[in-house]
Amino acid sequence: MINVNTFAQYEEVAKKTATYQSADYLPLGLSEEVGELLHEYARCKRKGVEMDVPALISEVGDVMWVLSQIAREHDFTLSQAASNNLEKLHERNKKGAIHEKTNR
Repeated sequence: MINVNTFAQYEEVAKKTATYQSADYLPLGLSEEVGELLHEYARCKRKGVEMDVPALISEVGDVMWVLSQIAREHDFTLSQAASNNLEKLHERNKKGAIHEKTNR
């Protein structure tokens, strides 16, 4: 098992597995992987069963891989995206409007 403790470590290992021909593929791949993640939720809902956590981990990892490649292709990191997101949410939360679309 390959262990990583930071986004930077993950990105370094993940980029070594990138074999897509064009960055134009990445949004399509993201859509496909998110669909597979949603399938796990739909399967549980449909069958009335508990979430298969190992399957969920796998699908979240696939989504994360594609996101890491999108970030790499556009010269930013997952850490930058995560920090930016938390700052945005913090500012919205301070205004008491974290879910209001007018605050976006």
